[in-house]
Amino acid sequence: MQGGIITQIADAAMGCALMTMQEPDEYNTTIELKINFIRPFVQGRLRAIGRVVEIKSTLLFSEADVIDDDDRLIARATSTCLAIPARRPDART
Repeated sequence: MQGGIITQIADAAMGCALMTMQEPDEYNTTIELKINFIRPFVQGRLRAIGRVVEIKSTLLFSEADVIDDDDRLIARATSTCLAIPARRPDART
């Protein structure tokens, strides 16, 4: 499988993990991502387990493991995200 697909799976898991710790109307966006590919993956199903490392006022840190059906580590990723606060209804775009 192409590495960009594995990276996207890891990025989504990290972003979702962070959102579980953020306020309900806040979001995040990735500003830095690092991934290490441990072994090749050819076919089957992948799953990613995202974890929150730390949350600061504007920066959020997370990591994720991407594993296959046999629980083998395929890739490990870390990311820094920017917290995006909720918009006020009267805010201009």
